[in-house]
Amino acid sequence: MYLQRYLIPILFILLSCFFTTVQLYAQQTKIDSLLRVLEEMDNDTNKVNTLIGLALAYTNVDPELSISSAEESVALARELNFERGVLAGLNQVGLGYYRAGDYKAALPYLDEVVATAKDRGYPKMALRSLNLKGAVYKTTGNFDQAATCYFEVLNLAQELRNSTMITSALGNIGNVHLYQDDYEQALAYYQRALEVDRVIGYELGEAINLGNIGLTYIEDSFTGLLQRRLGDSNEEVLAF
Repeated sequence: MYLQRYLIPILFILLSCFFTTVQLYAQQTKIDSLLRVLEEMDNDTNKVNTLIGLALAYTNVDPELSISSAEESVALARELNFERGVLAGLNQVGLGYYRAGDYKAALPYLDEVVATAKDRGYPKMALRSLNLKGAVYKTTGNFDQAATCYFEVLNLAQELRNSTMITSALGNIGNVHLYQDDYEQALAYYQRALEVDRVIGYELGEAINLGNIGLTYIEDSFTGLLQRRLGDSNEEVLAF
């Protein structure tokens, strides 16, 4: 009992701290390497891509530096008329603001990428920014808009036959329903995502969706129990 109650949680916390430290060290090593490479690069498309890589490496370490690196990549890409670089950089700026918690600032960048990518025939870029837009709306509680984005992601992923993004979109739609306590619809989408995971052999996705299904049953059971208890309390009040 002591082992289960105290030692295992402590070990879990220590392991989490260890792996987080290792991950941050690896990211910092990558950042240092990219900074050294950038010092010797010419202002060409390779530098744009390297700046975007640097911005991505900064994302979970320092979102503000991620944003500034991405903005630098966009400025250079515009000078070079490197359209793909502009769109990739704008998406990274949006991601940086999302990680920084400035959700309102993220949306204009993502909107620009989606509109331009659709117009210019870059569906994969549109897919990435639509997915991030959905995350922004979901995080801020705008569930109808989040669902709209995720359905667009689903349709586009089906057109591209991108199975990983199909299962991701289905899972995200399930999440939106879960956050709104619509457990039946949440389970339906998680089950669809799980089926795709198993067909393509995506073990990580399978694990995530199995966890989501279990969480939905727990949430549904707890809510049902709570509602019954509230109903019993109301009956007692009425009886009194």
